[in-house]
Amino acid sequence: MARRFVNPAFCAVVASVALILAGVRPPAMLLAPLDTITLVAALPTMSAIAMFTARRNTMPEYAVGFVLVGTLCSLFTLTAVSALVF
Repeated sequence: MARRFVNPAFCAVVASVALILAGVRPPAMLLAPLDTITLVAALPTMSAIAMFTARRNTMPEYAVGFVLVGTLCSLFTLTAVSALVF
C-alpha cells in the first residue's frame, strides 16, 4: 500500500479553523492558505454547466441564466468575504 501525501495547505486550514474555534488568533503563516481558499470558494462556479448543457442541447438558456445570477451574486459574496477575511 502506497503512502499518501498530506497537503500542507489542508493541514494549515484545519489548524487555523481549530485555533479560531478555540478563540486563539492563528499566526499569519497559517492564515495565508485559508485566505486563498476562502476567496476561491466565493468565486462563481456554474460556468462549466453552461458548456455541458450547450453541448447536449438541454436548455442552454436556462443554464446561462444561472451563470448570470451566480456571477452577479459573486460580486456581493466576494465583497463580503473580502471584508470579513481581510
